[in-house]
Amino acid sequence: MKLDIRVTEETNRIYIGFTNEENPNQIKKVGDVTDEAVAAVFQYMMQEHAKRNEDDQKLGVKMPGLGELHYYPPDGDDLDS
Repeated sequence: MKLDIRVTEETNRIYIGFTNEENPNQIKKVGDVTDEAVAAVFQYMMQEHAKRNEDDQKLGVKMPGLGELHYYPPDGDDLDS
């Protein structure tokens, strides 16, 4: 078994689980990690933006075959919305 992360078509939630060796399209779900995964992507984008020191400019990250994500640094202290 291999640990895997997938998005379900039915609920559009991100799950972590183990793939079935005989049928890699099947996953034994261990838990819903949607909120944690989205937070991790934001943290990655924030840290990458800070590392590149882009002075409040957006940061784009391309994923071949999927598209591009853009991070815009917060304007002031409006982080609680």
